[in-house]
This record gives sequence, C-alpha cells and structure tokens, in this order.
Amino acid sequence: MVEEIKSKLTLKRLYLQNFATFEKQEFSFNHGFNAIIGETGSGKSLILEALQYIIGFRAEKKSIRKGSKSAIIEAFFEFQKKSDTDFFNSIGYPLDGNSIVIKRILSKDGISKCFLNFQSCNLQTLQKVSNNYIDLVGQFENQKLLSEEYQLELLDSYARTKEIKRNYKGIYTELRNIKISLSKLKTQKDLKLQREDFIKFQIAELKNLNLQKDEEQKLINEKEQIQLRLSRSKNLTKALSLISEGENFNILNSIKLLNKNLLDGLMTKENHDKLLDFETFLSELSYDLSKSFNENESDERIQEILDRLDHIQRLKRKFRCDATELERIYLELENELIEYSKLDDTITAIESKFIEIKAKATKLANDLHCARENKALPFSSLLTKGVRALKMTGASLKFEVLKVTELDQNGITNINFIAETNPGEGYHKVKSIASGGELSRILLALRQIVSANDCISVFLFDEIDTGIGGETALCIGKSLKAVSINSQVITITHLPQIAAKADALINIKKVHKNTISGDRTVSISQLVTLKERSKFIKGMSPIH
Repeated sequence: MVEEIKSKLTLKRLYLQNFATFEKQEFSFNHGFNAIIGETGSGKSLILEALQYIIGFRAEKKSIRKGSKSAIIEAFFEFQKKSDTDFFNSIGYPLDGNSIVIKRILSKDGISKCFLNFQSCNLQTLQKVSNNYIDLVGQFENQKLLSEEYQLELLDSYARTKEIKRNYKGIYTELRNIKISLSKLKTQKDLKLQREDFIKFQIAELKNLNLQKDEEQKLINEKEQIQLRLSRSKNLTKALSLISEGENFNILNSIKLLNKNLLDGLMTKENHDKLLDFETFLSELSYDLSKSFNENESDERIQEILDRLDHIQRLKRKFRCDATELERIYLELENELIEYSKLDDTITAIESKFIEIKAKATKLANDLHCARENKALPFSSLLTKGVRALKMTGASLKFEVLKVTELDQNGITNINFIAETNPGEGYHKVKSIASGGELSRILLALRQIVSANDCISVFLFDEIDTGIGGETALCIGKSLKAVSINSQVITITHLPQIAAKADALINIKKVHKNTISGDRTVSISQLVTLKERSKFIKGMSPIH
C-alpha cells in the first residue's frame, strides 16, 4: 500500500477526445508514483502534452485528430484536505467540495476555450493554479535551472520564506511606487520656475481682462445698438443738410427764395399761401429733426467696445475656449500656482515616507537574507547527498548566498549555484560545467527535497531517463519513489528499473482501426494489473 501523501492535490483522471491519436480515452492515476510505459511512438508523450495544456500552455491546432473539428482535454483533481479554499476564492473560482475540474477545448479555427470548475477562464488562471500545485520537469526546466532567479526560488522554497517574501515584495512595490512618484515631483520642481512665471503671466492677463458674466454678449448687443444709432444719425445729417442746413443748397432756402423773389406776382394768392405753408412745414420738420439729433453720440464709445471685444477675442484664441470658460481657466491656473507653492512641502513629506518605507524594506530584506543564509548550507548538503545517490559520484553542490547593498525585488541577496563534479578540480557555476543528464539528476534531487517541504502536489517528469541506464536508472527510480511519498509523480519511462518502482503502470499502445476512409491509427491505454506487472516490466528494455 502506498503511504498517505501530504500533497494538497492529486490528479485522479484525465479524459482525451480527438486528441492526436487518441479518439476517446480516459486515464486513471494513483496517488503515488505513476509510470507511463509503451513502445516508442505509441503516444506516451501525448499524455504529458495534454497535461501541459491543462496547466496553461498555449494550444496548437496540430494536436487535434485528423478529420475532427475540435479536441477535448479534461482533468479531474481531488484535494486530500480542504485547505486551499482561500486561494480559489481569491482567483474568483470557489471550490465546490474537494475537487476541481479543468477543461480545454481546442478548435481548428485556432480558438482555445478554458474552463475551471465548469466556469470559463483564461490561460493565466490555469497558470496560477499550476504554479501553486503542479510542477513540470523537462528539457525546458533544465534551462530554467541555470537562471539565478530560479535558483533563488528553490532556496526560498526550502527555507520556507513564503510569508516574509510576500511581505517584502509588498513593501518593495510600495517603495518603488514612492520612488517613481518622487522622481516625477522632482522633475516638476526643476520645471517649476519657468512654468510658474508663465502661469503668473497668464493669470495677470486674465485678471487684467476682469471679464464679467455675460459681458461679451452685452457688449455685442450694445455695439449693434450704437451702430444702428450712428447709421440713423448719418441719415439724419444728410436729411437736415438737404432740407435746411446745406450751405450750397437746401430746400428751405430755395422755397424762401421762390416766395420772396422769383414767383412774386406770378402766383395766385391761394398758391402763394400753399407755398408759405410748405415753407412752414419744412421749417417745423427741420426743427423736429434737429431736436432728435444727439450731438454727444460719437465714435468714442463704439471704439471702446471694439477694443474690449478684441481683447476678449485674443484671450479666447490663446486659451482655445469661449468666453464662458475663461473664468474656469483663471481658477485652474490659480489652483496650479497654489499647488506649485505646496510642491516643496509635498516632496519633503514623500521623502520622509520613502525613508520610512525603505527602513521597513531593508529590515525585511535582511530577515529574508538571514533565512536564506541559514538554510543555504543544509540545503546544499541535502542536494549533494541527493545527486550522489543518483550516481554523480564525488559531486558537490553549493548555494552561495551573497549580500548586496542595493534593494531589488528579491531583497539584498545574490546567489551563486556552484558545483564541483570532479573532486579537487574546484567549484564552478553549474551552468558552465553541468551536462544535460547531470542537470536532469540535479533537478530530480531538488524535487525530492522540495517535495518533502510539501510545496508542490503533482510532479510531471518528462524524459527523466534520457541517456541513462543500469545503476543510475535504479537510483532515479528510487528517487522518484521518494518524491511520490509526499507528492504525486507522473513520468514517462522506457526503463524497467524506473517502472519497477512505480505504484501504477499505464501502458500505451497503438492499434489499427478500419474506417470508411481507410485504416486509422488509434492510441489506447491500459492500466497494468498487479498480475501483469512482471510481464510488462520484463518486456521493456533489459536491466543492465
């Protein structure tokens, strides 16, 4: 019987439909060590490919079975204990009971649909889930191991710094945001004098204008009235000139002349009286028109109005607004000037806040560095023991923890992951001396240590046995078995030494199926029973 594992999550079943060579196939997995076996090309790697899509890898159309419009991948996971409710609530996908279901639908049109617990989701959500519970160890992971960032993550995992690291990152993010704000304010301060003078000039312009409410329209109305009166005055002047005030000629003088001289004795008394009446009428008309003439009306007021309207128009063009908005702009400029006057005080306050937050960040960074420093030696010792057990005889591995002065997102720690693969030859960075096979074994040893800390629930090992055999394969089988005590392990293997250590064997084989369109290849799986284990293991490559 397999020991009860400490993992939080276990893959129970995987269902594939129209996925590459699989038509409709369901796989069941054990809580412990699951080995996927079968001949080369049978479709073993397709299972891990499907699981990659489940954990958030980008889907490819080539995975859809020929002749099908879509493919379905569905994974059923089960929790051993209800301790992760908060995590799933935080990402917006609350748990229903103690299980989760992840589903991907791949379509020929290139559109991939994702579901978590029967709710639509995106790839980022699946990646968040996998980052918490599932670890894929393959060729890409070998390259990842060469990253100092990832090496530090491994040490942090062993040192159990999750809480302090989360607190530090929160404080560091706040510190970085304050630093950005402070930089912007200081840039504003550098531009302050030039901008301040410009604002003062604009305020003076608007203040000098002293625009009253609705003044522009009132001035326009007054201008039109004055222009109308001026026009009437000009017409009146012309009329008076013609009737009585023209120096060279006017009608009234002409009538008088007619009456006195030219028509004397030539008219009847009746006509003469009529002419006299007309003369009287013209005199009275001239008098009445003269009374309505405003001698004080001049061009002075109209010029004042035109100058005022021109001033308003110039400022409207300058500020690109209408007259009603000039008051708003004036107030905004005054407020900006007030803010500039407060800028020094604001900078001082933020600088004080920056010092305070930096002190907190520095303390947390020091605590984090100490935790790493304290665990680096035992972690190195365990890793050295682990790789030696995997036939890297005489190899030694070390995590060197170096303290730096400048804070960054990881604190004040730099890390050197160094190794001595041949005793007496000196230590060098792992990335400069380790082969691909050695990196795979280092990763496996790391997983064995990390799994004991209950950090990851499901480990997927891709091609862990490439290029090895004999005793090394036996050691890797034992190591995978050790990892499976605390976490579920799923691996593809060609070696009987590894398969013999598995709690469950899943055999994949290809069969040919007659269809209307001709023969089709179909991959099928078979869960190997206890009675059949020996036969299947013996049927694999010989044990060296």
